[in-house]
Amino acid sequence: MERYGLLSRSGYWYFRIRVPVGLQRLLKCREIKRSLGKCDLNLAEPAAKLARLKLKEIFTQIQEGVMDHKAALLIINEEVGTLSRIIQYKRNAQAKAERLQALANVLTRLKNEANEELSDKDELALIKLFNKKVNEHRNSLDLLTRAILDTPSCDHAEEETKDTEDSDFLMDFFRRSSRKQENTEKLSKQLEPSSPPVVSSIPPLAELAEHFCREKTNDNSWAHNTATSGKAHLQLLVEYAQLCSVPLEKMDRAFILQLRDNVLKKLPRKRNTDPAFRSKTLSELLKMNHNSPLSDKSINEYLLTFGSFFEWCRENHYMNADNPAKRLQIQIKRKNNESRDRYSHVELIKIVDELANLPHATPKQQQRNLQLRWIVLIAMYQGMRQNEICQLFVDDVATINGIPCFCVNDSHWSKSLKNQQSFRQVPIHPELLKAGFLEYVCKLREHPVLTQLERNARNQQLDNSEQVRLLFPCMNYSPQHHYTRNLTNFYNQFNRKQITTDTKKTFHSFRHNVITQLAHEDVQRVHIAHLVGHETADTTTRVYTKVDIEKLLTVITKVNYGFDLLEKLHLSPVKDDVLKEQIAHLPVKE
Repeated sequence: MERYGLLSRSGYWYFRIRVPVGLQRLLKCREIKRSLGKCDLNLAEPAAKLARLKLKEIFTQIQEGVMDHKAALLIINEEVGTLSRIIQYKRNAQAKAERLQALANVLTRLKNEANEELSDKDELALIKLFNKKVNEHRNSLDLLTRAILDTPSCDHAEEETKDTEDSDFLMDFFRRSSRKQENTEKLSKQLEPSSPPVVSSIPPLAELAEHFCREKTNDNSWAHNTATSGKAHLQLLVEYAQLCSVPLEKMDRAFILQLRDNVLKKLPRKRNTDPAFRSKTLSELLKMNHNSPLSDKSINEYLLTFGSFFEWCRENHYMNADNPAKRLQIQIKRKNNESRDRYSHVELIKIVDELANLPHATPKQQQRNLQLRWIVLIAMYQGMRQNEICQLFVDDVATINGIPCFCVNDSHWSKSLKNQQSFRQVPIHPELLKAGFLEYVCKLREHPVLTQLERNARNQQLDNSEQVRLLFPCMNYSPQHHYTRNLTNFYNQFNRKQITTDTKKTFHSFRHNVITQLAHEDVQRVHIAHLVGHETADTTTRVYTKVDIEKLLTVITKVNYGFDLLEKLHLSPVKDDVLKEQIAHLPVKE
C-alpha cells in the first residue's frame, strides 16, 4: 500500500522522499526512505509531513553551501527516526489537554447547576451543594481523572494532575470559576472531548508559502524565473491576507475574487523592480492611479500560482475547503494584430545578407559572429526555440540511422525545455550541411573551447569532472536567462536597426516561418509537431504514432525560402565526399 510520501511494508509505515537531481551525486542516492516505526497511519502521516518539510530545508541548506552533505546525512538519519516519537508526544499532550478540558466542563456544569438551584447566593451553601453534586458524579469523575493520570505526557510539558480528586482542588476551582462572569451557555459543553481548533495546528500563511516555494524549487518543478515570480505572487497573497486579517481557513472564492478585482487589477507593472514602487506598501499602491496596471495575462499567472498553492495546502491537510482560486482566470481574447508575425521574403533575404557582413575587428569577434550566424540560420531552417539552440552541446549533434540530427534534451542541470514534447531528434536541414555547419562542429570537437561554466568551476576549485562542451561557447549561462542573454542582446539590436521596426517580428518569428512553410506544403500535423516540439491534442497521435527520422528529413527539406543561401553567404557548397567524412566523425545515437 502506498500513499503520498508514505510506503507500507509488513504493517509498518516508511517515509520516502526523492532527492533533488543536483544532490543525488553528493548524497549517493536518488531517494531517502526511512522507517517511522509505526503501524498507525494517523501517527505516520503527520510524522511524514514534518519529515518532508525538514528534509526540504536540509536540501536547500546543502545547495546554498550552508551545510556539508556529510553532516546532512547524519542529521537526516537522526531526524526521521525521532519524528514519530515527537508526533506520539504531541498526540499524548493533546489527549491530556482534551481530557482536562472535559473535566473542567463537568465541574463548570455542576457549578452552574448549583447556582441555578439556590436562590441564596451564600458562598458556603454553594460550596456544600457543589460538593454534593461532585460526590453524586464521583464514578464518572474518577474515570476521567484516571484517564488523565494514565496518559503519557511530553518530556517538556508534564501536567500537574495528581491532586485532581482532592476536595481542596475542587473548592479552589469553584472559587476561581465563580469570580468569572462567563456566559453559562458557552460553558455548558458536552462531556465528550472536543477537537482542538484547526487554526492552532496550522502554521502562519507566510510560513506555508515559504515551504511551498521551497518544495517546488527543490523538486525542480519550478525553474529560476518561475520561482522568482511565484514567490512574488504569494508574497502579495500574504500581504493582502494580513491587511484584511483573513486566515487561511477563512479564504473562500469571494476573498480571491476581491483580491483579483480590487487589488490585482489596480496594481502597477514591475512593482518589485521599479524604484518608484518598491518602497511603497500595498495600501499605498492601491490608493495611487497607475497608467500601466497589470495585464490580464499577468493576473492569470497570479491566480494560477494561488491555485497551485491552495491545492498544495489541501494535499498537506492545511485546509479542507475547495480550492478558492479554481476557474477564476480572466478570459483573454487575443486579436490577430497582437500575435507575433513571420518575416517576409524580402526581410529573410536581408537577414542573411546582414549576417554575411557582420563587422569584426579581432579573431575573437569573428568567431563570435560565426556562432551568432549559425544560431540564426538554425532558427530560420529548423524552427527551434531560442534556448533550445543556445544550450546545445557539441555531442547533441549526432547521427541517427546515418542522418545528422540535432538531439534536443535536458541532459545537463543547466539545460531546460519548455515541455515534454520538446524532447526530440530532428534532422539537420541539407542547406545547413551544404553551408559547412558540420565543418564548424568538427573543429569544435577537435579544439574544444572552455565555457563560462567551466571557468567558474576552475576559479572556485570545484570538481570539473562534468565537462560542458557548448556548441556555441559565447552563450554564457545564468539562472535567470539560461543561455539566451547574449543572443537576445545581439538580436534585438540587430533586428531593430538592420531588419525591421515591426515589434511583432522577433527571433520567435522564425518558428512561424517554418511552420507556415510546412503547412503550405500540406505536411501532416504530427510531423510538424515533432519537428518544432509542439504537443498534439490527439492522444492516439501523441502516444502511439512514431515518426521515423527518414520521413522527418523529407519533411524538413520542404523548408525553402526561394533564394540561394550559399550565394548570399558567399560560400561554396561542401563536396559530398567531405560531407560523408564529416558525418563519420559525429557520435552515433539510436
